[in-house]
Amino acid sequence: MGSINAASKEMKMSYQQAWHYIKEMNELSPLPLVVRQRGGSNGGGAEVTKFGLKVIARFEMISEEMSKCELKMKEQLADAFF
Repeated sequence: MGSINAASKEMKMSYQQAWHYIKEMNELSPLPLVVRQRGGSNGGGAEVTKFGLKVIARFEMISEEMSKCELKMKEQLADAFF
């Protein structure tokens, strides 16, 4: 269980803005990415779903591939012009 409040502060964004983005991502996704656990003795929290973890892993893989591609393009441009 995690804290959206703590995560939003770390990202320097409001709690409401964080939940806005989470709601938007959940609506665009075929399955929920983050679920809310309300109240209780521990005060509740939020949890990334199994599907959400898969999406994060895929995003990180794509991001890494894009970085490699960008580096390769920069090298090719440097070779072409210098």
